[in-house]
Amino acid sequence: MRYFNLLTLMLMISLGVVAQSDKKPVKIEGTIGTSYDYYGLTTDPNSPSFYSPRRPWNLVRFNVNPIITTGDFKIPININVSPTTYNFNGIGGWWPPSIPRPKQTFGQWLTNPINNIGINPSYKWAQLQLGTQYLRYSTLSTGDLGVFGAGVDLRPGNFRFKFFHGISQQKQNPIFTPAPGVLGVYRRNQTMAQIGFEKKDSYFAGFNIVRSKDAEDSILPIPAVAKPPHPDPQEGVVVTFMLNVKDKKGWYFNTELGNSYHSRDINDVSAPVVNNGSFKGLVGLLTPRISTSQGFAGLGSVGKKSKNFDLGFNTRFYSKGYYTAGYPFLQNDRLDFTINTRVASTDRKYIFNGDIGQRFTNWSGTRNKQLIANANMFAQFTEQFSLNATYNNFGFQAPAYGTFMGLKNVSNDLSINPTYTWSNQKMSNMISATYSWSKFDETVLPNPATTNNTQSVLLLYVPVFYNWKLSPDFSVLWFENKVTPTNLDLTLYSATMGASMPLKKPKMTVKAQLQYTNTKLMAFTPSNNILATAGFNWNVTKKIAWALSGTLNFMKYGDELTPPATMLGANYTESHVKTSIQYRLGK
Repeated sequence: MRYFNLLTLMLMISLGVVAQSDKKPVKIEGTIGTSYDYYGLTTDPNSPSFYSPRRPWNLVRFNVNPIITTGDFKIPININVSPTTYNFNGIGGWWPPSIPRPKQTFGQWLTNPINNIGINPSYKWAQLQLGTQYLRYSTLSTGDLGVFGAGVDLRPGNFRFKFFHGISQQKQNPIFTPAPGVLGVYRRNQTMAQIGFEKKDSYFAGFNIVRSKDAEDSILPIPAVAKPPHPDPQEGVVVTFMLNVKDKKGWYFNTELGNSYHSRDINDVSAPVVNNGSFKGLVGLLTPRISTSQGFAGLGSVGKKSKNFDLGFNTRFYSKGYYTAGYPFLQNDRLDFTINTRVASTDRKYIFNGDIGQRFTNWSGTRNKQLIANANMFAQFTEQFSLNATYNNFGFQAPAYGTFMGLKNVSNDLSINPTYTWSNQKMSNMISATYSWSKFDETVLPNPATTNNTQSVLLLYVPVFYNWKLSPDFSVLWFENKVTPTNLDLTLYSATMGASMPLKKPKMTVKAQLQYTNTKLMAFTPSNNILATAGFNWNVTKKIAWALSGTLNFMKYGDELTPPATMLGANYTESHVKTSIQYRLGK
């Protein structure tokens, strides 16, 4: 009922604002429309099953996105929904075929991530936020998770105040039989606020506070016996201070300091309440227990930006106990520092962006070092020839926890992309080549390290005819992937041809693409894939647009699925049809 009341409140406020504007013209812009997706799959043989459907068989979506303006009132409405009859929640979004999906309640439908209903009426410096909102107050506090609820954003003068309360995670009762069962998920309520002062292009100083708590009674009790794994109900509070300063000469200084308290299991009766030490000030915000951890985090950056040169220093620190609901998978217990720069020639023909630094993981224990390096270079040597190159280094390390002994991975990626263009009186031509190299090393203790090496070369040619409406493009791809110690060796060859052409009567653009791929896996016979796509975008009237596209995907395997012998030459055919109609509001 509360979801219905909130939805009714959203509509009443929006209609009330418009009703009070009888002396001022009402301006309505935006779009409304609908879309439909059909998915089909046939496999040969039908049994044993070797390929699962990748999409729902039918999916209908409706979008209503008007912006209503009258005087100083403005009402953006964002409604994107689907009449989905089942709940989104499951183990990673996956649901066992042996267990029927439960139908959604109205509240679950409203907060389902597939749906988005939000209304943000505003008057001058005041904004009301209703429905699903993606609010990012700061890096260390809220994150950017979607929350369904209500709040305000007030900006009178230099004063800033934000508040929002809602549901960031919907409940799902656990299902024990039949096996393998379904994960239970608690409903999570989240409250957040920000207060501070801001002067545009000068400074911001303020505090953020976020409280998230799972409702212990939102799902059925889970017996303490061997049942499907389930998360324990959690509770957390994060408080941060943020200061951003910059001047007209390009100097800047940004920092955020955060303190968090997080309980991993608020149902654990063996974890008594603790009210001493630093936990004394949490009365009314969180019930501290022995399982409650305290954490600290800090971000900082200082530097100068100019027209042709930037230089800055950045640092990030997350203690072992720091946790925020906005980033539930944040790697903590680490220190990062980087130096970043940008150098550009006065004519913008040569540009370099890069940063280099060091990451220290497992900061509270035996520390490990990882290189942080990213670089991008663009060079326009002549009017015809340019070169773009990119390098990235990324590392991640998870410490041991319980029976998990730890994980470490390091990724190195390099990409080189030269482009050459030339033209004559009849046409212009563009040819582009991209070479990509990637090395990924991963160690999941106590297993030995796994190395994943990938190389690819993509060649693209695009001719443009001045007196011909048809616009074709052609590309070929070579891809190689080798994994050790499993000795996996995969090689792929692909060729693609596409074309688009505008028409005057009817006023539309038609397009099509055909792709052939040959894949060789180790010593198995190659598999073959044909992918064909065709469609159009048609401006039926000045306000109505209709889009239609269809895709056919045929895949035939070699002998990699054998035995049994019936899987020799196994194949599947996927079909996907998508259509949408959009109506543009306003003049």
